[in-house]
This record gives sequence, structure tokens and C-alpha cells, in this order.
Amino acid sequence: MENAKDILRTKAKKRDDFYQCQDAPHVSTACGTAYKAVLFALDAYLELKGKPIKVKNNRKNADDYRRALSDDRKMLNYYNVTWEALHCS
Repeated sequence: MENAKDILRTKAKKRDDFYQCQDAPHVSTACGTAYKAVLFALDAYLELKGKPIKVKNNRKNADDYRRALSDDRKMLNYYNVTWEALHCS
């Protein structure tokens, strides 16, 4: 998360509390970095819960996380909001 904040702080500029169009690539990079940090934390959370995601080629997707969180509605909602805000932006 600190890396994402650092990207925004150093490369993107705000005007009137919004990032400008010319900063879109930097904002996209920061969102991707933040999303990867969330996935890293979520992997650790699932490991602690005894439900690590096992995939053949180590390429997990959103559905893998949703299946692993299917019995934890609160965390599933947090994940879905995060996915929508960071991954889809």
C-alpha cells in the first residue's frame, strides 16, 4: 500500500482534489499496486483460516478468492468492494 501511495505522491498531481487526465496511467499503476497488496494480505488471511487457495499454475483469479471467502460474507463483501474500486478502475 505504501508503494501505491508513493506512486500517487511522486508521479500524479491533484487539482481540486482530483487527479487529472494526464495522470491516468499513474493512477492506474497505483490502483494495480494497491490491489496486489490486498491480494497478498488476503492470501495470508486465508492461510491463517486454514483455507489457502491452491491452483495448478499459481494464477489465482477473482472467482478463486470469492469461492474461498464464500462462508465469510463480511470479508467477501470487503473483497468485492476492493475489486470493484481498485481492479476495475
